[in-house]
Amino acid sequence: MRALFLTLTLSASLGLSALEPVDIAAMGKYQLSFVAATEVQEMTMPPQLAEVSYLPKSAMKIVAPFSPQQILFLVSDGSKVKKGQRIAQLSGSEVHHFMERYEAQQALMQQAENRYFESKKLFERQAINQEKWQQILTHYYDIKISFGHLQHFAEMFQSGEHDDEGFLVAQQTGIFIYPTAETQTEEMELGSIIEIKELRLLTKLPANYRQSIVQLKTSQCAIKVESVEPKSLGFNVNVWSESLTDNCALTLGDLIEVTPVLSISALEVPSDSIFSIQGITWIAKKQGQQLMPVRVDVIGKSGTSKLLIKQNATLNNAEILSQSVSALQGILLGLGAE
Repeated sequence: MRALFLTLTLSASLGLSALEPVDIAAMGKYQLSFVAATEVQEMTMPPQLAEVSYLPKSAMKIVAPFSPQQILFLVSDGSKVKKGQRIAQLSGSEVHHFMERYEAQQALMQQAENRYFESKKLFERQAINQEKWQQILTHYYDIKISFGHLQHFAEMFQSGEHDDEGFLVAQQTGIFIYPTAETQTEEMELGSIIEIKELRLLTKLPANYRQSIVQLKTSQCAIKVESVEPKSLGFNVNVWSESLTDNCALTLGDLIEVTPVLSISALEVPSDSIFSIQGITWIAKKQGQQLMPVRVDVIGKSGTSKLLIKQNATLNNAEILSQSVSALQGILLGLGAE
């Protein structure tokens, strides 16, 4: 025992990295029990706050080519809408002016299109020169672009009973979001529609977990992680899940607790198997008629009675001491097994 204590003292002066094995016979009357370490591929973190959100640029913005004098929203902010559903009433002289512009541009588009096809035949027969054909082409595409801009909004617009009113109609099923701010310009944002499939969980995790986070669990569902933003926010990074499923029963803006799941390569052992000497953690494995201390790194908890340690090839199929561990610790410290 004195030799073991001297070995421990020498190890401490050099930086403790190994302990001498202890004969099982030296454990005396203490009851010994052994367990096998269990390989673990996942580890859960403490619950984190997450928000139901959507990826930047995934919302379809609705922009009017004019600024209505009055907007009356027919649905609540963040409510679900169906394709073809009226979502806002637009009123004022600008509504009437838009319809006049659209009809005029539609007539010009028809005229330019007729001229384009007629002139194309003439150009192919060399009845008009290149310069004249180029002027016709330029005029045609200018009109087409201007008309297309108005036509896009006209597809989501329904006329009302009066010339100065109309209705904004949803072009797709999703969640309607009110515009963030009003701007008095020639164009005006009237809101956005987010498809249901774009809803995701967004949470923040320490940046050192960016490579290992694989899943976010809620009380209702488990969703795989889709992406981790490369830019750090202080010590954290934004983590995005895949699209939410129906069984998650969540909607845009919800704040909930999620349990992050990490992909790891670890071993699960009883908490009672772990002991510490000079701030270093150890377990003891059975090796013949001896107990061999093995240095381990604890990386997390598993439930209330087990710990996770880094994968260690020397512990594969090993019998790990799980009872009378404190007695072994006392022997290793030179205190005896009492």
